[in-house]
Amino acid sequence: MVKTYTTVRHFQSTSKPEKMYTVKQDEHGKLSCNCPSWIFNKYKDRSCYHTKTIEAAKHSVPEPIKVPMQQPVSSLKVVRNMVV
Repeated sequence: MVKTYTTVRHFQSTSKPEKMYTVKQDEHGKLSCNCPSWIFNKYKDRSCYHTKTIEAAKHSVPEPIKVPMQQPVSSLKVVRNMVV
């Protein structure tokens, strides 16, 4: 079975500015990176600074809150380009 990957984000290397690392996500949501830290990870947890940054960003964005409108849009009046 062939995996499908989607590019999530590119990171510029801090030690070699000409080098870019790419974080990709497979169809199951697992992240991968082409940086040496991810490739040669001795703990085999398959994470690096770049994948951890993406994971942290996923969990820091709050879910949108649905707020009901107080009155229908058709009942609003426009006065001098202002809605009242």
